[in-house]
Amino acid sequence: MVVVRIIGIWWVSQIPGSGVPAWFVGAYASLGVLSILTIVLGFALDAYRLAGNPRTAVTGMFIVGQWGLPGTTVVASLLEFPPLTLLAYVFGVLLVITTLIMTWLAATMSDGTVARLPDETLAVD
Repeated sequence: MVVVRIIGIWWVSQIPGSGVPAWFVGAYASLGVLSILTIVLGFALDAYRLAGNPRTAVTGMFIVGQWGLPGTTVVASLLEFPPLTLLAYVFGVLLVITTLIMTWLAATMSDGTVARLPDETLAVD
């Protein structure tokens, strides 16, 4: 994601008088990368047979983080209120939590079974 943003900023800097605001580059890069990760997450949820409350939590946090991260940048720029961009950290934390849950499931999966989360809502064959 960092590389995509750097490339975007470089691209904007190469076009004299492009008029493309810097916040647009970051929001565009975030939406692009997170859209790809959404597809991967969808496959991972099914592959690890995540069900019930954990699935709802992972899906909900990811969707809110996916739209909130770039949305915060856009809204802060439109309102001309830079402190609002601090909310991006909150949305970033939601994305990190979903990543940690899915990483834990991948690390504890063995022989085609999935380790149960504490509330025992995973479907295990």
